[in-house]
Amino acid sequence: MSGEEEVKKLAELARIRIPEDRIPLLAKEIQGVLAYMKSFDEVAFDGDKKTRARVRDEKVVLREDVVVASGDEQTALLREQFPEQEGRYLRVQKILSHE
Repeated sequence: MSGEEEVKKLAELARIRIPEDRIPLLAKEIQGVLAYMKSFDEVAFDGDKKTRARVRDEKVVLREDVVVASGDEQTALLREQFPEQEGRYLRVQKILSHE
């Protein structure tokens, strides 16, 4: 199964719609993640704490989670993006079905 076919199958299983022009990019990204995960197959964890520390620290980027309050202007811009509103609630497209 090709990467693009796998993306289509995953989208079907997750019941999400992915535009055709985005499928090649997602396939490439998924292949990159899988290649990175495969690199862990080559690591022997024999109880050596130094080996575990090196693997754990490799390419890990940590950032602090920060809550940023949005102002009225940002809220108004966000609300403009939704075609339907009901009071304070924004209506979104249904993505799940029981078909």
